Amino acid sequence: MCATQNQDVSAQLTKKGNTGTTASLDNATDAGVFLSRAEQEHFIRKTSHILFMTEYVVLTEYAEVVVPILYGTNLATP
Repeated sequence: MCATQNQDVSAQLTKKGNTGTTASLDNATDAGVFLSRAEQEHFIRKTSHILFMTEYVVLTEYAEVVVPILYGTNLATP
């Protein structure tokens, strides 16, 4: 979206008051998705949960790789 379209969307949301209903974009060629308040909360909750699980898996995999390397280098040094 270009700057003028962002301003149009901002103006429309300001006029509508963002009451939680889906807003329509009249002038935007690249129509964005607007969610209700409950849908936004659900989306944020699910996204946060997925991010937490991903961080946990990455940390576990990192530990599985780094701990043996550190242990091996510790054994190798006299």
